[in-house]
Amino acid sequence: MMLHLLIPLLLAWLGSIPCSHAGEIIGFQAGPKAGSQIALAHVSRKALVAEFLDPEDTGLGKSISYLMWRAILTAISDQAGAGVILARAPGEERITDMLEKAYHNAAIDLAKTQKAGMAIWGAVSPAGDDLYISTYLSLLPESADANLTLRLFGEPSLPSGLQADISRTNFNFPPLETTRAQLFDRRIVTRSSVKLHAKAEPGSQVVANIPPNTALDSIDMDKGWFRVRFGNGKVGYLDNSVVDVPPITVEATRVSATLKTAPAGKSLRTVRLDGTYRVIDMRYLQKNGLWYELAVENSRGWIPAHLVRARFSFPIVHFVAGLYRYQFNRYEDARREFSQYVSSPNASADNPSLATAYQLLGASTLLTKSTIFQTDPSVGEYFTKAVEATPYDATAYSLRALYTLAVQRETQGALQDLKEALTLDPTDKTPPRMIETLRTELKRPSGNMLKYLLSDSTNPAILLELDKLSARYPLVETRQSN
Repeated sequence: MMLHLLIPLLLAWLGSIPCSHAGEIIGFQAGPKAGSQIALAHVSRKALVAEFLDPEDTGLGKSISYLMWRAILTAISDQAGAGVILARAPGEERITDMLEKAYHNAAIDLAKTQKAGMAIWGAVSPAGDDLYISTYLSLLPESADANLTLRLFGEPSLPSGLQADISRTNFNFPPLETTRAQLFDRRIVTRSSVKLHAKAEPGSQVVANIPPNTALDSIDMDKGWFRVRFGNGKVGYLDNSVVDVPPITVEATRVSATLKTAPAGKSLRTVRLDGTYRVIDMRYLQKNGLWYELAVENSRGWIPAHLVRARFSFPIVHFVAGLYRYQFNRYEDARREFSQYVSSPNASADNPSLATAYQLLGASTLLTKSTIFQTDPSVGEYFTKAVEATPYDATAYSLRALYTLAVQRETQGALQDLKEALTLDPTDKTPPRMIETLRTELKRPSGNMLKYLLSDSTNPAILLELDKLSARYPLVETRQSN
């Protein structure tokens, strides 16, 4: 069964519209025209979050997918041209009942139909008071977003063939072990004037009217509705679509910041941020970006979000946000997100995801500089950690080879990694392309820039080795027919 034949879409989009006003609901009808309506058609890069499977009928499948959707939107709130679609089953129906074993394929099919570059899905399982949440990510091969490339840059004379692709497209992230309280005890912020209901149902009694930009204490969720406290301990329900969801905490390391009375408001005092802080409130201003309200040193005030690192409940949010940033050439922001992913608890439980995060962390760190040759050589640790996490992955060796050429300016070590990559995957075109480029460039006249940059470029043994490798692994470019 195709997912787009069965479910309406709850979606939010980002671009010129602030995150505090992002969000609308559209429906898909069953039948031949079910997939004809493209959500966020104006958005250049999109991800699709499918409702999480809930085999034991805990009611959490809808809630977790809503929370995931909102967290990704918050993480990319200042990124023009980026959007996220949430696909959910109608009413009280469950994706589990509707799709059964076709779930994975249906999520991918719907992402393709919506021209999204990423598909995100998962499942939730209870175990006593604990919850285990599995999350998955696919980068669609049909999308250009799946092609993540690191190129040498910064010098006009450098050959274009020195580049490596980050080729993994499917990710199975480590299961998140958590509790309902850890997920849902948090602050949420109303985006407009909203009605608070007595039950998690749109037709239930309205118990209060809440003004826009009101921060409330969420204590739980029920099928996509937040259960919140208001007034003198009263409880009500708000639909997820009417609120923004800040991260529960943010982190900083020895950062000097000025607390403001309001987002972009008057200065209160200068404080030192060092540690973890719970988010009290969040606001997005059109020309001033995202702001958090924190309690620091017995004071309460607002700071711009870029001064701290958000810590989202789902590590996959950092990974996805990093992909968005990398694709939009926001390399410093990408570096922050991938750093948060690799430092998240249990990240090492899935080596392929960890290795790719280190590859992208290394690439982002290199690309934050105006020229690759300004980079701190210690960034090589990221590429080495990627190799250590997946010593069977040819891509990890190719990327480290590129780093060795670019930063360490040394050919012999790069050749060792390229040979290892070819041993692991003789069909990989990246190593032969790099070998052929090196071979051609180093044989050019003495004015060639690359020859001067590489400390060992005059070593005749290197050219001989390049010739042998080129003969053994000839570069055969192929084109796929449309």
